[in-house]
Amino acid sequence: MKIYVIGGGAIGLLVSAYLKKKNNEVTLCTRTKAQADQLNQQGLTLIRNDQSELIPIHSVTLKQAKVEEADVCLFAVKSYDLGPIMKEITSKRKKDQSYLFLQNGMTHVELASKLPDLTIAFATVSHGAVRLNQTTVQHTGVGEVNWAMYQQRTNYLTDWLHTLPSSEFPVYEHDKWEELLWSKLLVNVCINPITALTGMKNGELLESTELKQFMKCVFDEAFLLHPLQPDKERHWSQVLSVCKQTAENTSSMLVDIKHKRQTEVDAILGYLLRRAKANGLSLPTISFLYQALINREQSYQL
Repeated sequence: MKIYVIGGGAIGLLVSAYLKKKNNEVTLCTRTKAQADQLNQQGLTLIRNDQSELIPIHSVTLKQAKVEEADVCLFAVKSYDLGPIMKEITSKRKKDQSYLFLQNGMTHVELASKLPDLTIAFATVSHGAVRLNQTTVQHTGVGEVNWAMYQQRTNYLTDWLHTLPSSEFPVYEHDKWEELLWSKLLVNVCINPITALTGMKNGELLESTELKQFMKCVFDEAFLLHPLQPDKERHWSQVLSVCKQTAENTSSMLVDIKHKRQTEVDAILGYLLRRAKANGLSLPTISFLYQALINREQSYQL
């Protein structure tokens, strides 16, 4: 089975490494030719528990990629990059291919809904990963890949996903994609924006009574929009649990702010605000966070 991993960031490199270790035929599609050339020449280095492993990998730029040859396309790019990438590969894709989306937020669901002829699954990733350079990724913490089917035209994607789990790279199937993505969205909206504005690590939010209360206000507003309305306290406990488990982690949104890059504020907070507007609801705390982050981005984009 031919797997195309689209995205040469930390998660793209991490996933590619573990897929290759499972003897999959992997092509890693990068944004730049320089990164693709380095990966082809030097290989992909995976660092875990202070041990380094060199993994041969085939890499091309997205423009060079023969996406039509892929059985599975795995999208490991930021949510704001996904739209342009989907437009670029539209003419290349073939009917009955399988797509696996690993984005934060929910905007990728809207893109997926426009692909009726494909098998599609959504996944969330809680592994800790840091890209040290163009060819090296450090696996900083074992987490999970959780996935759920969105629409199924063939069994290839499901069968392939069932071959992936290992002790180093756990993979779990869920029945309801909406529940899966909303669980991750609630965690992201409570942790990422606040850490991005305060400059704190995840666990530091729990050390402040005021910030913990602020997180709860964000959670309460976001939960108003949850389409399934499951056990609210269970979800709040999950947010606190993830915050504690990832105490030493720097959120992806804070990393983007530190490097003066675009954040995924629109896919996370913007999605909630658009949904609230459509339902006639006001989300003052989330609106404040959204505008504060937009202002921060604009300050270094001038």
